[in-house]
Amino acid sequence: GRYWTIQFREEFLQTIANLKSGKLHKQENESAGTFYLKRELSPLLKDITKKIQKNHPGGKLEPFIAEVLRKVPNVVDVREHGQHKGWGTDNGADLIVTYRSGLSMANLEKQETLVVQVKSYTNQHWETTAVEQIETAIKEFQANAGLIITTAESTDSLEKAIEQLSGKLCKSENEGGLNKQIPIGLIAGEDVAKFVLKYGGSF
Repeated sequence: GRYWTIQFREEFLQTIANLKSGKLHKQENESAGTFYLKRELSPLLKDITKKIQKNHPGGKLEPFIAEVLRKVPNVVDVREHGQHKGWGTDNGADLIVTYRSGLSMANLEKQETLVVQVKSYTNQHWETTAVEQIETAIKEFQANAGLIITTAESTDSLEKAIEQLSGKLCKSENEGGLNKQIPIGLIAGEDVAKFVLKYGGSF
């Protein structure tokens, strides 16, 4: 017999519609407030990524990303490899990152290598050249991991190419692989804004 005042009528009706259509992708342990906050922040994050790309077109994005990576915990060194090479001669690596892994005790800590491809793109990232470049860089620099950072939105073709490369690198050397698992990360679209906001400090 109680009545409740609905302050955000349009949002309430949209939620009911989303529930009926199965479009409400809320995690079980996620509060409604957090869910809707993330939805409202998403356009803002996309706008921040667009501004990052606008102010760092082309090769200018590489030193910017290098500056952010230097502030990531456990990163020892970031070499701006692509900036000092001609077109097509960077062996697939725009940035070469040295980082610490393991435990800082009893000589259980070691240094590893991450190769990074940086793309200052707009709209959607369809082409898979960056994935081919990461493969080249991993083999050339004997890297432990690869990372693609693109200001464009990720696409199925890009993600599928990354997945295929991961599978290929697990194969034997006779089959063109390295016979080991090498993680390949992707930071795309609004995730670039999250990355910069998290580690960029005063940006």
